Amino acid sequence: MATTILNNVLKKLKSPDFILAEKELDVFSDMDPKSVSTFLQEWKGVNDENKTKFLQELYEHYLDNTLVSFEALGVALIKDDLASVRASALQLLDETEKCAILPDLVKMITTDTDENVREAAVRVVGNFVRLYEYGDLDDLDNTTAENVLLKAYHDEHSKVARAALESLGYAGRDEVYGLIEQSFEKKDTAWQVSALRAAGRSADDRWAGQILNGLNDADSDVCLAAIESAGELELKLARQPLLDMLEEIEDVEMYEAIIWSLSSIGGEDVRTYLEALIANSEDEDLIELIEDALMNLTFTEDLESFDMMAVDPDEEEDLK
Repeated sequence: MATTILNNVLKKLKSPDFILAEKELDVFSDMDPKSVSTFLQEWKGVNDENKTKFLQELYEHYLDNTLVSFEALGVALIKDDLASVRASALQLLDETEKCAILPDLVKMITTDTDENVREAAVRVVGNFVRLYEYGDLDDLDNTTAENVLLKAYHDEHSKVARAALESLGYAGRDEVYGLIEQSFEKKDTAWQVSALRAAGRSADDRWAGQILNGLNDADSDVCLAAIESAGELELKLARQPLLDMLEEIEDVEMYEAIIWSLSSIGGEDVRTYLEALIANSEDEDLIELIEDALMNLTFTEDLESFDMMAVDPDEEEDLK
């Protein structure tokens, strides 16, 4: 990265009502150590309001653009004096595989005075556990990661505790099932949502009943969480209810979530239905989503075909 370009953008951050174009936000993607050092020197002169605004814009750009990575900047700012900066920096690390920051995350979860920071740190650790369980992160101290999440489940602030439950959904520990069950029994809607999310991440269909019930819940947040969890769990029993919901749902977020979940569940009529939706739609964004869902459906169908062709070792022995 050219230092001159970076300095010019940093100067804008110090001015009132600054506006950065997308190409200027791209300057902060994949920063090398020298650029990070330059940034941190200039960062000291940016006022708190501008710091918060800048990181919000950077995060929104990160969500909209899969080609950018602000990981280096996020790691550099997780120890910032300003709580809003620490929380925003952690959001930029939601897909990081940098296990070296685990000790920092543990410290933040257990000692940081700001609940937003603790919540954000919990979610990063949760992603570490997810990657570990999927076999994509061999160098993680998973025991430490899971133990700090279990401790965070008892945080005094509900938002931190609920984030911990959702993150623990990825863990295969027996005590987690009890926590999910306890959370389902709570009458609080927010806890119902978190329990559904944790259930969806558990890879265990013992929660099928709760998820199916959630699809009929009058609360939109609970219903959305159930839709997403049905897809994550690849719950076959949810296929027809979800297809039926497509006929009557008006909420755009739920509608899109149903499409994606169906593509993860697969099975009879799903491809035909999604292809019909494309043929009858003029919404370019929706068409793009359905095309992505059809690609995901192909992946789902390929996995199902592989499973059907797999031969049990005992059966294979009998065939000899």
